[in-house]
Amino acid sequence: MRKFLTSTIAVVAVGIAMATTPTIDGLNIAADFAGPAIAVQDTNTQFGNNQNELCQMFLTGDLDNMYLGLTGNLDDNNALLIFVDVDPAAGPGTILNTDPGGACPSNVPTVVRMLSGTKFDDDFHPDYCLSVSVGKFPGHSDYQLVDACDLTDLNTIVSLNLGIGVLTSRPGQPRPEGAGLLTGNSGVRIAIDNRNDLGVGDYGISPTPAPGEPESALSGIEIAIPKALLGLHANHAVRLFAYVSNNAQGGGGGPCFRQGYGSNQALPGLGGVANLGSYEPGFLPLDFTIQAAGNQWVDATIP
Repeated sequence: MRKFLTSTIAVVAVGIAMATTPTIDGLNIAADFAGPAIAVQDTNTQFGNNQNELCQMFLTGDLDNMYLGLTGNLDDNNALLIFVDVDPAAGPGTILNTDPGGACPSNVPTVVRMLSGTKFDDDFHPDYCLSVSVGKFPGHSDYQLVDACDLTDLNTIVSLNLGIGVLTSRPGQPRPEGAGLLTGNSGVRIAIDNRNDLGVGDYGISPTPAPGEPESALSGIEIAIPKALLGLHANHAVRLFAYVSNNAQGGGGGPCFRQGYGSNQALPGLGGVANLGSYEPGFLPLDFTIQAAGNQWVDATIP
């Protein structure tokens, strides 16, 4: 495995962060965050250009919340998985054990159950997985919805359902009110604006983006998470990894007789590789130590 050297990034001072709290609407993400991106995409998408792509990752915080911005797109029947390691000093990499067994569906989202057996790179031991799925669901309008929005404690395998919310916008559709608001009272806010038509290109044309392409995307996903949900304090060092998968609803031999399918869109990037393909516990687990170049995590300090 080719190693990439990563350095700790101090995102912003607390005073500046509190003065520049991002607007959670999925728009103008780079401008919303005080400071440079902490990860930039190095791989063109094979999961649908301007449908599923991650271009840049931004991070900041204030007294109460951690804020994460991801430029790009997240389309129907797909999921964004954000892994957070809140104690980077705690040992080497890990193999996920996220399938509690039992009935389907269970408290743990199916896509997270399907990740059981996933192997991460050395020195990345995530404590939490925030899963954000997108789709159309009964009883709602034809707007896409943020659904199965959960925060799973990877140490206890207990999942907190965060609710659902209307996708901020799709091309040709009006912007709804209350962007970023979810049902429930977790305090988490998530907004997805899927009108991005810039950023990285199609993997079929070139595996790697041209200089400046990832930086051209301005809209995408913005998230606010109360620090208390992650056990964070001021100036807390974390490691982060974001990954796009399908919703793991396809037939297979994994939990609930499902199988997942992994994209090539991650932040940090996967080094120019194609989609990682089908995965399920015990048969085809994802293995980031051999399927992608470099270390799939980035160091940062949340004010």
